[in-house]
Amino acid sequence: MAAAENALFEDRRLERTLQVARLAGALLVFALGPLFPSLAPAHVLVLGAVLLAWTLINTRLIEGARTAAAYDRVARVSFVIDTSVVIYAIWVFAADPQWIAWVVGVLIIIGSAFRFGRLGALTTTAILTVAYLVIVGWRQQTYGYNIELQRVAFAVSLYLLTALIMSGAIRELLELRKQREYQLFHDLLTGLPNRALLIERLQQQLLRQTRTGESVAVLVMDLTDFKAVNDSLGHAVGDELLKQVGPRLSASLRAADTIARLGGDEFAILLPGTDETGAARVAQKMLAALEQAFPLEGETLDIGASVGVAVAPAHATQAEQLLSRADVAMYAAKGSLSGLAVFSAEHERDGAGRLALMSDLRRAVDEGELVLYYQPQIDLRTGGITSVEALVRWMHPKRGLVGPDEFIPLAERTGLIKRLTRTVLTEAIRQARAWELAGLRVPIAVNLSMRNIHDPQLPQTIAQLLQRWDARPDLLRLEMTETVLAADPERALQTMDSLRAMGVHIALDDFGIGYSSLAYLNRLPLDEIKIDRSFVIGMIDDESSATIVRATVELGHGLGYAVVAEGVENAETRQRLTALGCDAIQGFLIARPMPADQTAEWIGRATVPTVVTVAD
Repeated sequence: MAAAENALFEDRRLERTLQVARLAGALLVFALGPLFPSLAPAHVLVLGAVLLAWTLINTRLIEGARTAAAYDRVARVSFVIDTSVVIYAIWVFAADPQWIAWVVGVLIIIGSAFRFGRLGALTTTAILTVAYLVIVGWRQQTYGYNIELQRVAFAVSLYLLTALIMSGAIRELLELRKQREYQLFHDLLTGLPNRALLIERLQQQLLRQTRTGESVAVLVMDLTDFKAVNDSLGHAVGDELLKQVGPRLSASLRAADTIARLGGDEFAILLPGTDETGAARVAQKMLAALEQAFPLEGETLDIGASVGVAVAPAHATQAEQLLSRADVAMYAAKGSLSGLAVFSAEHERDGAGRLALMSDLRRAVDEGELVLYYQPQIDLRTGGITSVEALVRWMHPKRGLVGPDEFIPLAERTGLIKRLTRTVLTEAIRQARAWELAGLRVPIAVNLSMRNIHDPQLPQTIAQLLQRWDARPDLLRLEMTETVLAADPERALQTMDSLRAMGVHIALDDFGIGYSSLAYLNRLPLDEIKIDRSFVIGMIDDESSATIVRATVELGHGLGYAVVAEGVENAETRQRLTALGCDAIQGFLIARPMPADQTAEWIGRATVPTVVTVAD
């Protein structure tokens, strides 16, 4: 509400100026009373008392006005009472001294101009002129006061001249004030209401909700991977995207709804008179609207979003709290396939720790705290290294080396996984090219999440990174699980076809624990399948695991894929896999994950060729 208070600052300063004028007027009335015998003492005392009382009351009213709407109501009441007091002053001083009537009339015209603009100045002038003429005429006829017509004409002319001068001056002042208020309550890039205006409108709706009982819903929406758009296409394109989001979403909203930009790529929508079901329906419409590609500088860009929903009074009754809970739900939505979540108490319980860790993880991605370890994979026939798998670790400044099991699920739930994967891809491609220049042609495998494989920009991103490091596509291998592919098979297939066409090798990871159909598996543009470690580890003691491994090897070869076994920890398992015709193995028997420099040293010490080729 800081912006709202700033918007009222000059209004309150004007009112304080008028209060000083009222107080000075009261003192002037008391001081002049004894000097002019023609003034009725009772009228003087009443007028002074009214001015003092009204000054005190007006002070309380103005200080209690916390919103623009509240101030406007107080200003209108003040206008009526001030005008009435001035008319009474004209009555008291209509005979002698008349200059007081002129001065107070001019002051009230100026005040009305600042309060209500040109129309306010002209309206006040008309009221005071008529009142002055009526009072002067009536007092002359009733009491026989000798009032000069020149003085009357002067007073009326003074009122009109003041109104004309203020009408011209106030026009520019009001325009500047209008611009300043617009800037205080609107986002300058998109033209949408900002957080301050959203909070003010939300507070009004919550007050109304207590009277009507109707629900009030708030939606908080965050664009998916907007930072990548800025990084890859530039901030100008990112700004243009933000400008297009507002009109796109407005098409799904009513005239009474409010869409605001909270900052960055985060937007909020206020839905008066909407319950949880209705809010979820609106959120789905908005997500559908964003699925249509955005035209940007002659190209089209696909963008997604995550939306959190909170409803009053079920989830909160205060504006800031309701907005905060919608924000918590939005972060929960990042881990949802639908991209939509309604606030629940469970979200808030996990919120504090998650937000702290997420903040650290965002910093880690931006400041290079993520490091890659590499685990080699060897060919069982030749003993040559076919590739290394890149495994990300977090070098936390306080906690030390943090394993992926702790932060990868968080990244997937919050939508940070795309940025994290881009960081891993960048470093993996750079390292593969550096090794190649050093005489070690070792492809590097990178794991992809569900959000990665469903990202239509993924092939373009990888193409840009390969070009950046002047690396051939076959130096990169991408691994994805059956679960990732099964979430949206057709969309995943399109992305995989694009990557395969580029020359990037693709592997199906953790095979055997998902639920891919054989028909779908046959359609996948794969180079290899990797048997899940749970079956490989158990194949010596568990015959069913051994049967699954043997069937997987036969199936993979039958479909034309190379077969890799993960989790090989002893020589006996290696021998069994060799006998079954498995193509390659990976596990602690070969090597544990190592930093890049240790991996290069390991390759140099290994009893396998240091310049290796990719197995067909």
